[in-house]
Amino acid sequence: MADILMFALVLVGGYIVIRILTRIIRKVLDRRLSHIASGFITLVSKVMLYLIYGISLLAILGVPTTSLIAILSAFSLAVTLALQGSLSNLAGGVQLIANKPFEQGDYVDIGGTAGTVKEITIASTVLITPDNNVVTIPNATVATSEVINYNTTPQRRLDLTIPVAYGTDPEQVKPLLRGLVEAHPNVLPDRGITVRLKTLGSSSLDFAVRAWVNNKDYWDTYFDLNESIVAALGEAGIQIPFNQLDVHLIREGGESHADH
Repeated sequence: MADILMFALVLVGGYIVIRILTRIIRKVLDRRLSHIASGFITLVSKVMLYLIYGISLLAILGVPTTSLIAILSAFSLAVTLALQGSLSNLAGGVQLIANKPFEQGDYVDIGGTAGTVKEITIASTVLITPDNNVVTIPNATVATSEVINYNTTPQRRLDLTIPVAYGTDPEQVKPLLRGLVEAHPNVLPDRGITVRLKTLGSSSLDFAVRAWVNNKDYWDTYFDLNESIVAALGEAGIQIPFNQLDVHLIREGGESHADH
């Protein structure tokens, strides 16, 4: 009789406790995580609670549970090994949703793949690239990759490298480039503009051009400046070089001849 009463008490009380606990878990997680992440963790918790609930009922009925627990443990291990990659993606998804390095609509670079975040699921992150391709990246990869979020701040620095031919006077190039950048309406002059000789390349003098723009204006300004700089250099008679290679041929008798 006592066993029957205990079984009935656990049957009813356990069911009620599980419902209460899952509601509490969901409410707590909803305050800290997204709807997707909190729903997934709540579901896993609910399954675990029901497994404990079922084993407890069987134990009250006198059913040996040691073997059952061993079987469940072995089954859980096998499933874990089989789904190791998927579980890594799920763990990565929970980490991303909890830390929020980016949100839907942000323009990001994830391990060298750039695009606008279309969707963040529990297993993967979906990007729309500038050429309108859809790229799905597993969250395990996202969680271990370098992530650059260009929407974290409202402004972004625009960097250009402009090559000109050797023999060109830098003092002729710098004011020309600066004038073009200052004249562009999207450039933010209060953030400063830099035009300096950057490197002495193998075939060119390379000038660094740096300016600040709003995120939404980045690509329009980038393309505009490239086009206007090419036109302005051509009008000024400043050559944009191509890679060149000097080859010295040594003839019999010791004479050398250079071909370009």
